[in-house]
Amino acid sequence: MKKTLACIDIGSNSVVLSICELDKLICEIFHDSYVTQLGKNLKIKKIFDKESFDKTIDSLMTFKKALEKYSVMPSNIRVVATEACRNAVNRQELFDQIYEILNVHVELVSGEEEARLCLLGQKLLSKDISEAVLVDIGGSSTEVIDAKFKGVVVEPSYVKSFKLGVVKLRDCAKGEHPDLVLENEFKDLPDSIFKGKKVFFSAGSMTTLASMMLQDQEVDLEKINGLCLERDFIKGEIEKILMMDDNELVTLFPQVESRIQTIRYGAMILNYFFQFKNLDEVVFTSFGLRHGAIIQKCGVL
Repeated sequence: MKKTLACIDIGSNSVVLSICELDKLICEIFHDSYVTQLGKNLKIKKIFDKESFDKTIDSLMTFKKALEKYSVMPSNIRVVATEACRNAVNRQELFDQIYEILNVHVELVSGEEEARLCLLGQKLLSKDISEAVLVDIGGSSTEVIDAKFKGVVVEPSYVKSFKLGVVKLRDCAKGEHPDLVLENEFKDLPDSIFKGKKVFFSAGSMTTLASMMLQDQEVDLEKINGLCLERDFIKGEIEKILMMDDNELVTLFPQVESRIQTIRYGAMILNYFFQFKNLDEVVFTSFGLRHGAIIQKCGVL
């Protein structure tokens, strides 16, 4: 008998829902996301921006309709919160409202657990992955993990959550050059961790960038999941993106409109890894934290 499970990721830049069906395999049957920028200005204020908070609640009300449509029981739903919620002093206010809407308690995951779940999510890309390096660039943090798999257990040789993502880099760049912010935050990342490896890059900014590099006008996950591109091609495309103004970007790539305030900062982070951390190839993927959380919950691949 088929079982339907879901996970909502309360991220620092976007709120994302995945609904998956479990039969003999796990298959994603519904996906939806909204850019809410919950991590906006958190470094300064330590409380959620009201507009971002309200957008997050509105998104969850929409998700509730989808969950009801697919008959997902609250006991089969996980709601996970990451860096923005780790930093906000008023996170319980958000968690209480989420519980009222969904009847599900929010799980506040650590940076290292976020990295493990993101990597575990790649099993939906291929069950045969036995070890991998993954970079998950979020709104307020970037997780890097190098690990092997033992069933649904991820055994890392390296894992770290860096306190910088696309929203935070944008906010920090108002007072300091982005290159200096990147150098300061990622100075402890080993220079050899990516060398000679295909590295998975996940999260919304990366899938949006991948769609732009394909010259598409929408994010087509079937094209993007598993897409492998080399350093020189990506660097060339990033240079073009960074030279365009907002109007030109949105005209050429309508899918970037909701991320227009942060997409360049995602490109800058990726470009930094090419320039200073020996990154050679990138495998783009939309699978991540939500999918890893679902795999972990049902305990099968």
